Amino acid sequence: MGSDYSLFLQEYLENQRQKLSPAPLCLEQALLPAILSSRPIDAVTESVVSAAPDLRVDSAIRRQIITNLANHVLFTADQCCAVMSTHIVACLLLYRYREGVSLSVLVEDFFSMKEEVLARDFDLGFSGSCEDVVMHAIHLLGNSVVITHTAPSNEFFIAPNTNIPAVFELNFYSNGVLHVYITEAIVASALHVELNRRTADVTSGPSVETISQERLLRTAAALCYLLSNEGMIALPCQMFYQVCHEAVQRLVTYGVLLVAEEDQEDGSPNLTESTWDNKMAEHVRWRSDEEDEDSDFGEEQRDRYLKVSPAEEHRGFLTFLQRLLGPILEAYSSAASFIHNFSGPVTEREFTQNLHRYLLARTERKVAVYTESATLCLARNAVKTFVDLGVFKVHKENRNNILDLSSTFLPQGNRHKLLDFIMAFMLL
Repeated sequence: MGSDYSLFLQEYLENQRQKLSPAPLCLEQALLPAILSSRPIDAVTESVVSAAPDLRVDSAIRRQIITNLANHVLFTADQCCAVMSTHIVACLLLYRYREGVSLSVLVEDFFSMKEEVLARDFDLGFSGSCEDVVMHAIHLLGNSVVITHTAPSNEFFIAPNTNIPAVFELNFYSNGVLHVYITEAIVASALHVELNRRTADVTSGPSVETISQERLLRTAAALCYLLSNEGMIALPCQMFYQVCHEAVQRLVTYGVLLVAEEDQEDGSPNLTESTWDNKMAEHVRWRSDEEDEDSDFGEEQRDRYLKVSPAEEHRGFLTFLQRLLGPILEAYSSAASFIHNFSGPVTEREFTQNLHRYLLARTERKVAVYTESATLCLARNAVKTFVDLGVFKVHKENRNNILDLSSTFLPQGNRHKLLDFIMAFMLL
């Protein structure tokens, strides 16, 4: 078995050596232009084609390829993780029925989500009747769930315990199903941005709810970059644009999004937007000419216009998807707000601890929308993301990472732009 893995690694490295490899951009290169211009569409291309590397002498390239291989393994392992009953129940209670729900409705939606998981080619780690499985999951969740009995209907009412630490445990279980919906949740949050933009744009014409798929995908890809420290959103060989395109296609297939070809004239970007896009330099485009000719995309590469289905269940599903990212986005936006009064330099450990205390204080003051946004894990990921984004400059001192604001984010105006950029994705 060990020799098989060794041969696989050698073959992978040889293939990488022989072909032109896209050099991935760092988070700062990819996302900072979008933040400072307050336009997600202005984010730069996802990769730049580089010459074939010499792995014998270029140790940095070799390390990157090995990292990519490890990420391939992690992504595949994540896709193979079975979704458990506790994952589904916790997810439903936190992000669909946060105020509580009757047991019968919970069982119905449990069955629906189970079917959605299977339809997306993920495995389940349970079997049996849905009612029995839900009751068992509720038992396993223990004090994280509040159960009451309603006398008139003689039915049990199930609600999540949103107090710390119970809500942290529920969020931990709920995250077990997040990878199933992650790209669709990102597209739903990007859709929220684009619909708000259309509503605010007085020149958008009568079709306010009709949006450009191209703009939606660019905005979604920008959010992928922002959340790249939260898990494996795509394989290293995939572009965020590609996985978001696939997510949009699924939402169209499910009827959640409708193709509004008849509204293209009304929904077309205005002259200013078209001119801006045409002026974008070649190296800041999201797709290469080769990708435009890729048969996998074909005719669907051309821009088209979408609108949200008017059906209540479809709009409810989009709201559910947007709520899935609520705790993460709230933690990041709170971190962006926290650096408004940054006083440095300070060690990364101390800053992370101070940020975590700030997040907890927000929950104590009942300011936080999602109590689970105050986990230490999210505080750490927010700090790492801000470092990668170039918000902080880092230097070593006595084996400690010392943080200080970069020159780009010394002006309060740019810190406000960072906060506005993150908050635009949030469903408030």
